[in-house]
Amino acid sequence: MTLVKIVKGTVVLSAVGFIILAGMYPGSTKVHADASDDDAYLAAIGMSIAPSFINIAGKDPTLVGLGSFIVHAQADCNGCHGSDPANEYLPTNNPYFLAPNNYPKYNQATYMNGGQNFGPAGPGLVKNPASPLFYAPGLGPNIITRNLTPDYTGNPEGGHDLATFMAIMRTGHDYDQLHLNCSATVTDNCYYAPVNGAVLQVMPWPKFGNMTDYQLTAIWTYLSTVPCNAHNDPLGTTFPWLQNTCTLGTTPNPTASTFLSASCGPTSLPYGGNYYCNVNVGSNAGKVLGSITYTLDTNPPVNVPLSGDLAEFSLITPSAGPHTVVIAYPQQGNFKASGPATEKFTVTP
Repeated sequence: MTLVKIVKGTVVLSAVGFIILAGMYPGSTKVHADASDDDAYLAAIGMSIAPSFINIAGKDPTLVGLGSFIVHAQADCNGCHGSDPANEYLPTNNPYFLAPNNYPKYNQATYMNGGQNFGPAGPGLVKNPASPLFYAPGLGPNIITRNLTPDYTGNPEGGHDLATFMAIMRTGHDYDQLHLNCSATVTDNCYYAPVNGAVLQVMPWPKFGNMTDYQLTAIWTYLSTVPCNAHNDPLGTTFPWLQNTCTLGTTPNPTASTFLSASCGPTSLPYGGNYYCNVNVGSNAGKVLGSITYTLDTNPPVNVPLSGDLAEFSLITPSAGPHTVVIAYPQQGNFKASGPATEKFTVTP
């Protein structure tokens, strides 16, 4: 998404000169914000330019409208995150075509579903020249825009909650981890310095991060009204991380492998203390869906939802004695099960 402002210098100088002269004139009025710039007015415009296929049921209409205004009238998110620029609009409603069929109507099949290829962001390594991520020797992997449509949770970007979305927009943190920096353990589809592979490339998060919490909430709320796009098509086959689980259920033959790691502690704590676990679940096929489970000793399993690729839980004042925690990721949607990870700790009397 790119926000571009084009301002002619002569117009700026003329406007500045007018304001200075107006300020010098005794009868001049004070310059103030136009009432038409308030959120309700912008939200009304946003609703008028939103696609007809969004679903605002149960949503705050002002947030949805303001989010639509930012997404369509200011930032052009679909311009980058639609998979096919040639089919961004319906062929009978393309504003770039001759009248009378030029009233803009977005194409739901390509709306916010990602897949545009922006090429590499700098030096790096892609070993397989036949890979769709390969651009040229000595360059890192191609940057592919993300599918922004919600998944079965109703959260946009394939299930990112509001806190995660804000973290992405403020810091650029790449939760999908698709193009990390090359290292002893990351030896393919990676970047060399000066590129920081841990943050989103091309995406102008350094600019968008300056928005207010309310504006970012509006964008997230608007994106949650967009219909889920599963990307079960050739582009989704080429880039599996674009695929989206619109309905969570069992899959007879899941294809996406997952890996699970847990960091828990302390291994010994006094009675009255707490035990903490941070769990990471990842997949080369994209962000893992659903939740992990943990079982303390012989107690029933407990579900903990994943946020991005992480889950956290605490055991508050466990009883004295030795304990065993078993952590696993069950098969969910297209993702295979992984784990279990077994952690042991002791509570001293």
